[in-house]
Amino acid sequence: MKSLFSGLSRIFLISCLILSSIFLAVADTTGRVSGKVINESGQAIKNALLILSSKDGITVSTVSNGNGEFSFSGVKKGSYYLKAEADGFKASVSDEIKLAEDSSRELDMTLRVGGISEEIIVTATTTTQTIDQLAKALTVTTREDIDNRKEYAVNEVLRSIPGVRLKIFGGPGGLTSIRFRGLFNENSLILIDGQRLRDAGDFRGSSQSISDSLFVNNVQQVEVLRGSGSTLYGTTAVGGVVNIVPYTGVGQPSGELMFEGGGLGFFRESARLGGSVKEKLYYGLGVSRTDTNNGIDGQDIFRDTTISSNVRFTPTAGISVSGVINYSRSFFNTNDSPFPIGPLGNEFGYATGNGPITGFIFDLNDPDSFRKTELFQGGLTLRHRVSDRVSYSASFNSVVSNRRFFDGPGADPLLVSLITKAQGFFPVSSSDTRFRGRTYTFNTAANVKLDSHNLLTVGFEAERERLRQVTDFFGRESFAQNTYGFYFQNQSAYFENRLQLSLSGRVQSFGLGIPESLTSIPSQDIERLREIGVPRSYTGDGAIAYSFFKTGTKIRAHVGNSFRAPSLSERFSAFDGTFRPVRVGNPFLRPERVISAEGGVDQSLLKDRLRLSMTYFYNRRQEIIAAGFVPFSSSAGAAFFQTNVAGGLSRGFELSVTANPLRGLDVTSSYLYVNSEIAFTGVRSDGSNIAGSTPSFSNPRNIFNLVINQRYKALNINFDLNAISEYDNPVFSPGELFTGFASPIFRFDGYVKADLTGSYTFKLGEKTKLELFAKVSNLFDQTYFEDGFQTPGVVATSGVKLKF
Repeated sequence: MKSLFSGLSRIFLISCLILSSIFLAVADTTGRVSGKVINESGQAIKNALLILSSKDGITVSTVSNGNGEFSFSGVKKGSYYLKAEADGFKASVSDEIKLAEDSSRELDMTLRVGGISEEIIVTATTTTQTIDQLAKALTVTTREDIDNRKEYAVNEVLRSIPGVRLKIFGGPGGLTSIRFRGLFNENSLILIDGQRLRDAGDFRGSSQSISDSLFVNNVQQVEVLRGSGSTLYGTTAVGGVVNIVPYTGVGQPSGELMFEGGGLGFFRESARLGGSVKEKLYYGLGVSRTDTNNGIDGQDIFRDTTISSNVRFTPTAGISVSGVINYSRSFFNTNDSPFPIGPLGNEFGYATGNGPITGFIFDLNDPDSFRKTELFQGGLTLRHRVSDRVSYSASFNSVVSNRRFFDGPGADPLLVSLITKAQGFFPVSSSDTRFRGRTYTFNTAANVKLDSHNLLTVGFEAERERLRQVTDFFGRESFAQNTYGFYFQNQSAYFENRLQLSLSGRVQSFGLGIPESLTSIPSQDIERLREIGVPRSYTGDGAIAYSFFKTGTKIRAHVGNSFRAPSLSERFSAFDGTFRPVRVGNPFLRPERVISAEGGVDQSLLKDRLRLSMTYFYNRRQEIIAAGFVPFSSSAGAAFFQTNVAGGLSRGFELSVTANPLRGLDVTSSYLYVNSEIAFTGVRSDGSNIAGSTPSFSNPRNIFNLVINQRYKALNINFDLNAISEYDNPVFSPGELFTGFASPIFRFDGYVKADLTGSYTFKLGEKTKLELFAKVSNLFDQTYFEDGFQTPGVVATSGVKLKF
């Protein structure tokens, strides 16, 4: 809790500085954008949401009145996009609106029942663009999409995204892995409202350890960018970026109350509230409680409480101050890891080379093992457009994570009997490990419109990471590192925005807070590290797109390199095994480096009722971080440490289809083929040897997604299918209990996971609605294991939602 108040105090102090400067910058303007929202028959649409976005990312919102009319006043000179959306209609985005000094612009926004919704995004370039202008592959999942599928967690939202491989180890509350295009989990970056979210206490410095606590109770939409993005977003933005956009209300307060319950002893309660004050102060608040009382084996208890809030203050159309706070606290009963097994009577002979492997034991119940997680994320951003040519932004982001892993002496009876049989006794021991990660990030950028075609962005980022880990054997240890990044981006648009060009680059440097002494690393090596420092990272990125407006065709290409900075755990941490305490960190690590290239075609047909997309991609992992035996200059021999190794290749293609063939019917489908390989030497579970390279672990070659949503008046039916092919992955043995250590490679079967959701809405008043819904997950009751972890069979839930 002390860390929570520390993060809040930093945000409060910075907010005071920002707010004190706002009123000095506010200037009266008389520019205005107004008009009317109508349907295809010319009838007015009331209570439609209007969002006016400037090129530099400042947004103001309003709702249409009873006559469908809307107005934005105090709008400065510059370029804007206007988005309109309303219940029962597809969202529409205007052409670029160019406003002269103190001028006015009137336009009607026509909303259609059919077609495909249009979106405004900032994730690809950090400045406002429409999807049609993008030179990179990006998918937007809206609040309506999430609600139609009745998803409760962000990770499930990502399952149907093209190019994404989602793994959940077990049922609700299990660790989540998000992989893009055959890369690894640590190559994926999560943002909340553009602010980086990752755990300084995670071994690879990713968000895997905390992504299971991300829920949709206060989410407006999820933007998923595929391809390299390190030049703009820094470390881990290698395979893709997930930006969670928080819900912000407009107009009179509105919200919803929801309750859901069903199989696995699952219960969920949530509440959401949002609105605005004089259309200058916008706010959103979401609270949820999720409980799983039984889980897969009847004892996998999961508890989570999440609070999410955000606020945006826009005194004029040229100034915006936004803040976001997310807090979650969770508890999860963890099981034992899966392990290989030999034939009856020689179950662990393979570990010492004296027997074959016949299969594996999935994650057995562990009665006294649990994981506790506390997460706080808070961010504050100021955007100020000084003139139609110059704007700047400044942001501060704090991520605080506290995680505890406790494993008592108890174990599943099967595991006890096998280990006792193998070595004559069962070790009675317990472990208690705690990780406390802190990340503070400051980012500032200036946008300068060089001429009518070019927009230059120059930015600086400073980040401070701290990790304190407490283990039974090593006690309390603390580590820290600072990173500094300088980056630029130039966006060019020619031929009436048909040609879009983007060029960007970044330099990242590192400074380590090196402890006085590290076990297993001689003092001479520490001194050498202090003298030579840590290697810098250099990245560059280029993208191009050309649109043929008459035919609805866009061709695009993107090439760049990206990096992942070594985490504090990879540099310094220790592993406190029951009988084998070792230090695995290596402070001499270089950043991971990946070169990526992609090219694609997007085609719109049938009056924008059908969109087709194809993308070919290529990723070369020049250098990654993995476990190995590393000799140090003053060490006798070598020790087991993290080290830099060659990373292999990942290449393939994505196909996607978005269609609205009939009124109320929406269909999206995607297919991913990826050929991903890594350098590896080892043994398969059938005894055959692997030497040189092998398919990348846990990355299937084929992934197919299909989402069908049919709405008929008050009834909505949604079918969601995710299918993957077989894949390889190691299953680790309990090696510390034996003289050897083995991790044979198993081939896991593919699976088809289908969900069916239905809802019916009763209209109780002009704004009040009551919705009844039911969902069946894993409709075909597929039995499958994710890397050896058992997953739920068919699960049914139902609930009620009150909207007001």
